[in-house]
Amino acid sequence: MKANYLGKKKLLITILAIITLIAVILSLFLFNRYREMEQKIKDPTHAAELEVDQWVTKISKIINLPAGERPTLATVNDKEKLVNQPFFSEAQTGDKVLIYEQARRAYLYRPGSNKIINVSQININQLAPSPTASLEASPSALPIPLEETISPLKEDSQNVNSQ
Repeated sequence: MKANYLGKKKLLITILAIITLIAVILSLFLFNRYREMEQKIKDPTHAAELEVDQWVTKISKIINLPAGERPTLATVNDKEKLVNQPFFSEAQTGDKVLIYEQARRAYLYRPGSNKIINVSQININQLAPSPTASLEASPSALPIPLEETISPLKEDSQNVNSQ
């Protein structure tokens, strides 16, 4: 009888130790996530960089992207304004656009289906001073002002959108 009591006591102590260990691990994980979110709030530039990096990592699993260049990330906000643009003919609200200025390439990506919708050569208007530059057309390029149709995300805090 006493052996049965000791066995139950050891089992109870083991279960409590496992529960305590799980609680400690969960607390550390949640604390780490809290610190990351706090950092993003304090430094929107860093948050934008992380978001660009996340999208580049995800999209690069589907297609080879230009190396050695940080792209401008934009989100299609109003597909109706893009209907007349060949590059955006199949765009939907929420699609992502990676724009590589040096490589002169743009990639239209649909997160919901994890597919590249379109890829195009572009010519950047050198007179525009920001990442919201108008993109001038080569025959199949993006001849639209970005600031009117998509939300850019780059390394400046003014362009950070909450997703």
